[in-house]
Amino acid sequence: EENLPEYMEANLKYRLLGRYEKQLNELLLGFFDVIPEPLLTIFDFQELELLMCGLPEIDIDDWKENTEYSGDYDREGPNHKVCVWFWE
Repeated sequence: EENLPEYMEANLKYRLLGRYEKQLNELLLGFFDVIPEPLLTIFDFQELELLMCGLPEIDIDDWKENTEYSGDYDREGPNHKVCVWFWE
């Protein structure tokens, strides 16, 4: 009972990280192939999230103005019934 906190911490680390260590390493290696690790170290997690995900709010008007319609929607564009439904 004396080492219960240490045991709990070690168990949690294993369950969250240790169990998947090989998979996480491979994921990181692939990620670093796309974006070299030294470039990532200059950002904190919030800046990195902003760079990767963009702003948390979506400007619908800007999205509408920059939408390109193709296929079945090319002829009618934003007036196609499916597009009207989507923008609602």
